[in-house]
Amino acid sequence: MTASPAAKLVPPTVTQPMPQAVDISLSLTDFVSPGHWLLWVIDKICGVNPAEWLAQQLAGDWESISKFASSLKHVSEFYTEYGKGLKEGSATMLKDWEGNAATACGKYFQDFSGAVDKQAEPIKTVADECQSVAFGSWASAKAAVSGLEALLDLALMIAIEAAASAATSWTIVGPSVGMALIMSQIGVGILKWLEILGYVGMTVSAVFAFIGLVSGLLGALHGLEAQQFPKTSYDNKVI
Repeated sequence: MTASPAAKLVPPTVTQPMPQAVDISLSLTDFVSPGHWLLWVIDKICGVNPAEWLAQQLAGDWESISKFASSLKHVSEFYTEYGKGLKEGSATMLKDWEGNAATACGKYFQDFSGAVDKQAEPIKTVADECQSVAFGSWASAKAAVSGLEALLDLALMIAIEAAASAATSWTIVGPSVGMALIMSQIGVGILKWLEILGYVGMTVSAVFAFIGLVSGLLGALHGLEAQQFPKTSYDNKVI
């Protein structure tokens, strides 16, 4: 006997992209990043951490997306168990029942269980892709924040080099060497900024791809409408 389909409709949960301990260990470099502490100081002074604000704008409410994916997964499991229940119940009913009515009834439940089964896979596909979008948004936000902190580290280094160059302006070689180094570092900073913008583009592209996938699967999610319920009871011509 299959489990009750309703037992699969449990409250949705948020799936974490990675264990918290692993996430913390990968963020240990933040504690030696001057840019990280500069952002911390800005947060204490202004009440807003620019990096955290960027992460919120980029990732959005990724936990709600993950929870939505979990609910879709449960709906898919519901349809799977529902289809199994129809097949098992029909087989039990027809074990000792023969004749035209039994054949017609068996055919009906065969078609009905098939229509139910067809709902499970598209919904599971949407759930998996939805979870991928949630994880991708989270990862892109983390990468963008790390990139912003690295950019600030570089900016602080350039500022120090500029100050040092200005301090040696009375020499002939100091300013020219310092300016060459500064321009080189600025070029690296521009590339880092373009990398941060790339994470934004990746997130937007992933969202549009998800929308396209869902739109393509909507047709499959209306399959039960084609399965008509019997309009009248069975009319036995013999009686």
